[in-house]
Amino acid sequence: MHLHGDFMHALTTALPHEVTHTVLASYFGPGRCRGWADEWISLLSEPEDEQATHDARARAILNQGRGWAAEGADAHDRVPEGRDGAIHTGALSRPLPGEPART
Repeated sequence: MHLHGDFMHALTTALPHEVTHTVLASYFGPGRCRGWADEWISLLSEPEDEQATHDARARAILNQGRGWAAEGADAHDRVPEGRDGAIHTGALSRPLPGEPART
């Protein structure tokens, strides 16, 4: 694992994110955790302000109709053409307005 850039960002955001990928690969085996799940779980290890940034970007993608449902996708599925990633309401770490809070 090689981290670069601002030291505090690497320490507080990138390192926990990348360590989470490593733990998941160690637990499930390389490539055995669905790619979208691996990334989503890793995002949850980031600080709240970074999660809020990801949430805002995910909401913008959803609002523009460029997301896709990851349910049923496997670890090797490719992002459909014209889509920006495995983005759906389940990928948001905070509920959409009007949704109940997750527990």
